[in-house]
Amino acid sequence: LCEFRLNLWGAEFAAFLQCKQ
Repeated sequence: LCEFRLNLWGAEFAAFLQCKQ
């Protein structure tokens, strides 16, 4: 499940970047 989200810590954003790779 890949979604673009950016929380205060950027953890979900980092997960999104890893998923795109």
